[in-house]
Amino acid sequence: MRLLMKVLLSVAVVIVVTLGISFLLPTHLLLERSVVLDAKPAQVYSLLSNPTEWEKWSPVNKSVDPTMIRLFSGPMSGVGAKMQWSGDGVGNGEVELVEATANEKIIYTERDTSNALTIEGAFLLTAAEGNTVIYWSQKARIEDNPFERLKGLWLKYKKENELEEGLLRLKSTFEESNPKKPGRRKLAQAL
Repeated sequence: MRLLMKVLLSVAVVIVVTLGISFLLPTHLLLERSVVLDAKPAQVYSLLSNPTEWEKWSPVNKSVDPTMIRLFSGPMSGVGAKMQWSGDGVGNGEVELVEATANEKIIYTERDTSNALTIEGAFLLTAAEGNTVIYWSQKARIEDNPFERLKGLWLKYKKENELEEGLLRLKSTFEESNPKKPGRRKLAQAL
C-alpha cells in the first residue's frame, strides 16, 4: 500500500511540475535563418516561387517519406500557387504562396492537418556581390493551453531543423549547378 501511495504521489508531482513548466513556455513561434547562395536573386526566386520545384531543396520530400504524394493547384508560380502533400511519415498539409515580389520576397502560409496551427513563412532575397543572401523566417501563434505549449516546443525543434536543412539543400543545389569560377579554383588550389 505504501509503495502504491509513493508511486501515485510521484506521478502527481511529475504532472504538476510539467503543467507548471508549460505555462512558462511561449505562445508564439518565431524562427529565422539565413545563408549566402552562389546565385543571382532571379535564379533563387524561380526555385522558391514555383512549388513544383520545392522537391529539389525542401527537407520534406520523398527521400524522407517515400509514400509522399504532392498535388499542385493554382498558377505554377507566384501568388496563389499551392502545394498539398500527404504521406505516412510527413502527414498531410498544404502550402500556399500569398505574396510574391519578383526576385525579392515570397510570403506563404503552411497548414498541417494534424494540428490547427497555421505557419506564416517568408523568404527574403538580397543581392550581395554577385550572390544572394536568403532570409527564411517562420512564425505561428500557439494556442494558450499547456498541451499545445508543450507541442509547440517540439514543433520549434522540428521546424528549426527543417529550416537549416532546407537552406543547406538550397546552397548545395546552386553549388552543384554553378561551375566553379576560375579565380576560386586557383585560390583553392593555392591553399
